[in-house]
Amino acid sequence: MSPAEQAPQPANWGDDWTVGMRVWIERAGRAMLSEGHAELLGAIGRTHSISAAARSIGISYRHAWLMVQEVNAASGSPLVAAAVGGVRGGGAQLTAQGRYAVDVLEQLRGELRPKGAAVLRRIVAPADTPSQSLHLAAAISLQEVVGQVLTEYALRQPLILVRAVFGSSNELADHLLAGAPCDLFISADPTHLDRLEASGLLEPGDRRPLALNGLAAIGPPSGTTRARKLRDLLSDKIKHVALADP
Repeated sequence: MSPAEQAPQPANWGDDWTVGMRVWIERAGRAMLSEGHAELLGAIGRTHSISAAARSIGISYRHAWLMVQEVNAASGSPLVAAAVGGVRGGGAQLTAQGRYAVDVLEQLRGELRPKGAAVLRRIVAPADTPSQSLHLAAAISLQEVVGQVLTEYALRQPLILVRAVFGSSNELADHLLAGAPCDLFISADPTHLDRLEASGLLEPGDRRPLALNGLAAIGPPSGTTRARKLRDLLSDKIKHVALADP
C-alpha cells in the first residue's frame, strides 16, 4: 500500500448525510402533540371535519380518529371536540386549547428549523472553508415558501451555499438579461421565462412547472347561496361578483 493510500482522509460531511429535526409537546414526560398530530389538527381546524382532514393529508379516517383519541387522552383536556353524525352530519373543531397548542408548536418549529440549518452550516462549513454556491432568483411573492424550501435544503446540503435574491419578476429578469449570475429562476409569470429563453439564457429542457394555481371563490358565511361550480355564479341569488385583475 502506497503512503498516499495509507494517509487518513480528511473528515467531511457525508454526501448522503442529512439532519432531521422533530419538535413535539410533552405532558408529564409523555409525548402529547407531535408534528404529525399538529398537521392533522391544523386540517381539522380548516375543514371542521375529521374525515375531510384525513383526506386532505392522505391518511385513513380510522387512523385520523385514533390520532385524535390519542392526543385528547395525552393532553389532559380535549384539543379536538367531535360531534356525532345526525341529520346534518357530524363535525369536529379545535378547542381553544387545541388551537393554542397547534399555534405554539408551529411557531416553535418555524423558528427552530432555520436556526438549526444555520448552525449546521456554521459547524460543517466555516466561513473560511471553500464551498459550492448556487444563485437563486425568485419572485417576492414566493419568499416565504422558498425560504422554507431553502431551510430544508440546508439541512440536507449544508456544504452548498444558496445565495437567494427576491424581487419583482420583471426586474429580476432584467438583471439576468444584463448579466447577473443565476442558476435557478422561479417566477409565476411565463412571459419573463419567454424573455430569458429567447435570449438563450435557459438550458434546453430545464424550463418546467413546479406548482399550479387553482380558482378560489370566497363568499359570505354559511346560510347563503354557495357557488361550487362556475355556473353557480349565474344564480339570481348572487348579486355581485368581484374578480382579481386579471
